[in-house]
Amino acid sequence: MTLGVPYSVETMCGNGYIIVQEPAINHDGFGFPVSYSESPLDAVKRHYSVRADGTRVLDGTPSTLARYKGNGWRSQEEVRFALMAFKGPSMDYSQDPDAYRKSYLDDVEAQYNATGSAQPLPAAVECIDLPLHPDAFQGLTVTMGPLVSPKDRDLVKAALDKHAPGAAINESLMTP
Repeated sequence: MTLGVPYSVETMCGNGYIIVQEPAINHDGFGFPVSYSESPLDAVKRHYSVRADGTRVLDGTPSTLARYKGNGWRSQEEVRFALMAFKGPSMDYSQDPDAYRKSYLDDVEAQYNATGSAQPLPAAVECIDLPLHPDAFQGLTVTMGPLVSPKDRDLVKAALDKHAPGAAINESLMTP
């Protein structure tokens, strides 16, 4: 299962950054399904190794390591997504999309001419707050674990009352 892209181009192309979905993820949608495994650690080890000289080798992308969970979580049918932020033009995309795109391409070309690499540079901002779609929590179900404290249960309920009043709360079938 994949999801529709939850952000507009205006949101993804910000002042000083461009947010992109990690390239290894399915281009037909947004996100990737979690892979459930009897041994998530063994599954991760198939993608990660250390050479004799100490060099770490990752087969895939960093989010590849985040794809695995134990079979006990299979009922969650979880979908995850990974975003990357790169340096973008210091301008407002919505004011002039063509100028924004031209500026970005000019920056990539200048970097390539200077370094021989078109590898994206890190975003020039410290924090990026992405807005949630108004219906983001519609149909949300929160499963409370068997060891949740009464205080944490109350905090979760208060947050749901405020941000997702229609959310359902279920009790986990797992035992401590």
